[in-house]
Amino acid sequence: MTSHFLVPDLRSVFTVDLRGLALFRIALGFILLADLVIRVPELGFWLSDSGVAPREWIIQWNHDWRFSLYFAHGHWLWAAFLNAVAALSALALMLGLRTRLNTIISFVLLVSLHFRAPMLTQGGDMLLVAMLFWSLFLPLGARYSVDATLVRTRAAQPTLANHSNGYLSAATVAILLQTMAVYFFSAWLKTGPEWQTDGTAIYYALHLDDTNTWFAQQWRDWHAVTVPLTHYVWWLELLGPVLIFCPWFNSTFRYVFFLAFVSLEVGFLLNLQIGLFPLVSITSLLLFLPTSFWDRLQTEVFI
Repeated sequence: MTSHFLVPDLRSVFTVDLRGLALFRIALGFILLADLVIRVPELGFWLSDSGVAPREWIIQWNHDWRFSLYFAHGHWLWAAFLNAVAALSALALMLGLRTRLNTIISFVLLVSLHFRAPMLTQGGDMLLVAMLFWSLFLPLGARYSVDATLVRTRAAQPTLANHSNGYLSAATVAILLQTMAVYFFSAWLKTGPEWQTDGTAIYYALHLDDTNTWFAQQWRDWHAVTVPLTHYVWWLELLGPVLIFCPWFNSTFRYVFFLAFVSLEVGFLLNLQIGLFPLVSITSLLLFLPTSFWDRLQTEVFI
């Protein structure tokens, strides 16, 4: 016991449970579908040559290496066709049908969409692209998928033949670090006194009428709440990404900071109109749920 404490298992720090990866896949597909649905009403306005951003102007504005399938034609019907393919691919991703192929298709079409309408992208879109990119190298369909159901022999999945739910690879290291980098570097960029000394950052954020919600307007002047909450958010974003990778008591730290970061994202959802960004972040946090959580959940559900 003592030697195990002194020399912890570093592998477990970056191990992802395959059941959590399955929920991550389903949530990822749902967000891709939601993103496409949100864009439907103004499809011709933003994605056709008759709208405010013709292809010629966007191609000149973009870098030379930015390629988009939406550049192939300027009619809104072409954009609608690509969006329909993206929607079908996202649905297949949710179901775990031809998972690797549909992950690639979803990634290519999402990047193409962003390069076609770069003025509509924000931090949540960048994180979604990053999550999809690292997903290309992960076994998203290993559990709770059509692909997993169709697999009948161990030979079809040699890397998962021992039926272990823990999965470790360079991609799991990358995607977990990517998720926490969003919070850690966000804290490093918050150098002003409104974050580190005055504690007025949340007060000012909730007074931005372009983004605040009705709920935010009800409590934004409660300085007794906004000031300590500001300091809490800054310290959480600074220390949480470090402690969640602590090799000692890693499962405990994962539980604590998963709940802390999810509550932070729920706060964003309730108070700020920033699109799908909080949902993308919550989806990425699902990967940190430890194996003990899924074992307990599976036991309670099936027994």
